[in-house]
Amino acid sequence: MANYRMYLDESGNHVFSSSDAVDKRYLCILGLIISEEEIQTKLIPYIRELKDIIRKDPDEVIILHREEIANRRGAVYGRLKDAELESKWNEQIAKIINDIDYTLCAAVLDKKFHYDRYGSAAMNPYHYCLHLLLERYVKFLEKTGNDHNGDVMAEARGGAEDGALKSEYAIVYQNGTQFVNNVRFQSRLTSKDIKITQKEKGIAGLELADLLVLATKLDVLHENRHIDRINSMFIRGLVGSIKPKYDCSPTGIIQGYGRKFIGEQK
Repeated sequence: MANYRMYLDESGNHVFSSSDAVDKRYLCILGLIISEEEIQTKLIPYIRELKDIIRKDPDEVIILHREEIANRRGAVYGRLKDAELESKWNEQIAKIINDIDYTLCAAVLDKKFHYDRYGSAAMNPYHYCLHLLLERYVKFLEKTGNDHNGDVMAEARGGAEDGALKSEYAIVYQNGTQFVNNVRFQSRLTSKDIKITQKEKGIAGLELADLLVLATKLDVLHENRHIDRINSMFIRGLVGSIKPKYDCSPTGIIQGYGRKFIGEQK
């Protein structure tokens, strides 16, 4: 039996806004699917090797945070201003992204479009994306093996949000969705509860999802013509590397599988 875990991370928030700014208008939830064997044998060691590049003390706790890394912020990530360390760091990042076997599913919701369409009846944006990702996860498990099962872990966002997420996950597990019935969910998901934990605990899967979620968001928006270009050279590099990691149809179609956009089609 092969067991998997899907790690969830978000870029943006669930609050409706009339703003057209990318960070306020669009919510992306990324699902990073990886086998337990791959977590133990490759992901955790690779992440440890990455942190060791900038670790000065063997007991120094380093948690990967995308914004701090990108801005070389703080005492730890300020060390990446050293050209030699930065070169080693970038090589290890590339090794993690390219060599590890994982699958990405990104759901991006245009919250303005969603609210204009449904008004006060609009579903919580985070929960809407959760339904889409859980459906994709179950279909992934079904297509990869008769005995493939898995669970789900999300980054903690706060007491009220975490409680609501647990309730929504339980509803999907118990009742299914419009497109995937409860029998399929219950036969593939190994727990009726979603796992929620702080990223500060150093969970390698959540850290990798954090590094990739903005790149997947901008990639989906660019592919669907909601942004003209991706300005960051670093993000453009990530996008090029992660394209082979997206879930896809048997014929290789990513759109609607690994990349799901909910909004006006342009």
